[in-house]
Amino acid sequence: MMSDFKSKLSGLFSNAKKAAEDVLESQQIALSRGRTASKDVLSDSGEIIVEAGHRIDQEAIEKAKSAGKLSALAGAAVTSSAQDFRERARNTYDSTPDGIEARSMASSEQYIEARRYIGRIASVDVTDIRGNMIIQAGQKLDDSHVRAAREADQLGSLIYSAQQSPAVNYAAPPPPPVAAAPSAPSSSRAARPLTSYYDEDEA
Repeated sequence: MMSDFKSKLSGLFSNAKKAAEDVLESQQIALSRGRTASKDVLSDSGEIIVEAGHRIDQEAIEKAKSAGKLSALAGAAVTSSAQDFRERARNTYDSTPDGIEARSMASSEQYIEARRYIGRIASVDVTDIRGNMIIQAGQKLDDSHVRAAREADQLGSLIYSAQQSPAVNYAAPPPPPVAAAPSAPSSSRAARPLTSYYDEDEA
């Protein structure tokens, strides 16, 4: 009798747990589907489930489900959603007269500063807010990188990346040594000791 009761209780608990897991799984899928991943989501073996900046489709959801990574997928999607909200809020402010003036001044100052680092090596990756690569660590910065960072509103990140690398030494090498000019032959007669004159008189 007691064993039957324990069996039924265990069954009820298992069913409740399964129902809760199903609800959580449905919520994670709903949060993920159609969103843009803000970062790479990988399986435990390192297989890419979805890359940063890519849309989370049904295939990505199935891969995450099989790998037990639905929570990680939902986390990347929620972060992306928050980024979308911040981006919309920023774009709304940027469209106002105050926003246009403030962004123009800040961008111009950063653009001038960023150009000072052309020729340096990027020490860290520079990405946009969705994780898309703009400048890869190890690349030598040039004008196209500065313009790309400005378009993505990531000049600050470029400046930081450049500041972490050592400055390039553009000092000119020292000039080669100059050979000494040969001395001109002397036209004056060599001096003779006084005793030599006495010796000639005695002779």
